[in-house]
Amino acid sequence: MIKLKPVTINTLPGEVTIDRAQSSLIYIQMATPAKERTANGEVQLGTEDADGNFVVAVSKTAAMTPEQYAAWGTDDAYATEVLCINLGLEPV
Repeated sequence: MIKLKPVTINTLPGEVTIDRAQSSLIYIQMATPAKERTANGEVQLGTEDADGNFVVAVSKTAAMTPEQYAAWGTDDAYATEVLCINLGLEPV
């Protein structure tokens, strides 16, 4: 889970302010040559309750560019941050 700059988003039935995110599924798009590989991921957006538990408000899907995918390595926090940035959100 990563922290985000708080933002209010539209959901049904109303609006919610989110300030946390976590990746739930990331699909790697295999390509040849390998430098053209990308990934698509589902990011859960929400808040943290008083007990420190993540409370999901909405899930969004975003994609990584080949350059972002190549820089990913093994740091899943990086992947979550990149997907959030690509959704227009700001990690803090």
